[in-house]
Amino acid sequence: MTGETALNRRIKRHVIGPTQDFFAVASPGLEAVCNRELTDMGGDIRVAKQIFGGVEFSGRVYDCYRANLWIRTAGRILMRIGAFRADSFAMLEKRVKAFPWELYLRPGSTPVINAATHQSRLYHKQAISERFSAGIADRLTRLGLSGSDGYKSSSIPQIYVRTSHDHFVISLDSSGTNLHKRGIKTSGGRAPIRETIAAAALILSGYTGTEPLLDPLCGTGTFSIEAAMKVKQMPPGWFREFDFMDWPCFRLRQLAYIRREAENGFLDSSVPMVFASDINEKSVQQLQTIVREQHLSDGVRVVRRDFLDMTRSDLPGPKGLVVINPPYGRRLGTLQSSEKLFQEICLKLRSEFSGWKVVLVAFNRRMSEQVGFKTVSHRFSHGGLNLSLLIGRIP
Repeated sequence: MTGETALNRRIKRHVIGPTQDFFAVASPGLEAVCNRELTDMGGDIRVAKQIFGGVEFSGRVYDCYRANLWIRTAGRILMRIGAFRADSFAMLEKRVKAFPWELYLRPGSTPVINAATHQSRLYHKQAISERFSAGIADRLTRLGLSGSDGYKSSSIPQIYVRTSHDHFVISLDSSGTNLHKRGIKTSGGRAPIRETIAAAALILSGYTGTEPLLDPLCGTGTFSIEAAMKVKQMPPGWFREFDFMDWPCFRLRQLAYIRREAENGFLDSSVPMVFASDINEKSVQQLQTIVREQHLSDGVRVVRRDFLDMTRSDLPGPKGLVVINPPYGRRLGTLQSSEKLFQEICLKLRSEFSGWKVVLVAFNRRMSEQVGFKTVSHRFSHGGLNLSLLIGRIP
């Protein structure tokens, strides 16, 4: 039996075959929505616990592929690959060198170590990272795996080490670039809302993709694109790649099967269900280009229009959902300008959108109190600001 065959058998026995533990990272405030998505995925996924900053779940490696492709509100998916106790650097070095890194890293890998500590004897994060890097190199060298195996990796492995009370938990990032980067936009506007937050807002509002959605201050089009993928039943990760594609256990045929299953469920819309507009001509042109190039034109119509000048005749026939992420802060110059625009938007909603559901982004409590109709507030963090998603129905 060759060394390569023996290693492949170990990978199949220890990584591909058994159930693994994972952690879906979610922005504070979005954990419950992420939990709901994972629970609804079914298959072998079992949700264990919702905690601050994410959701713990279990499943097969195959389910890790599915989660990266389909979960709309997670920032990344980590696979828990090991845990041990160490209260001295000598013990840490011993543990790291004995760990079976060859099951998770390709020959010649030089992963980035992201260390965090909490109430442990070993609290120096850089020193911990250095021990892990040296121990991984030592292990792969001793096994004759220090050189490249001819595989050209498109990413650098990311390993997360969390230490609490001398207990180390090791996780391997399966996602790579944060999952809010869908692989659709090539450039962003000023302070655009993250796709994961927009997706959470749509889920919390009850949006199913079968009713009209109006995004009248669309900017870079985050809400519109997320809604269009919902309309077409397209997974959010359809246009991008993931770090798990460089794992030794990766099986292309499994991912190809998952993607075929997803593609078989795509829907073509006879008429657009998402209506995006903005007063800024450049924003409109950029979004029109994205929609055309990503074959979303049957789901989204993009026009240039001032929301404050809209009348009922500009709206689609059936009532649906209107989503608004108004410009705020430095984009308008002053706090007073931002609050004045927010008041004008709320007045417009009350006068022209009776019966519509609404998602509003508010960046302070005073704004939330000026809406003029009942909403439910969901707090979240974005760009260093504590914002609110206000969700309700306009009377």
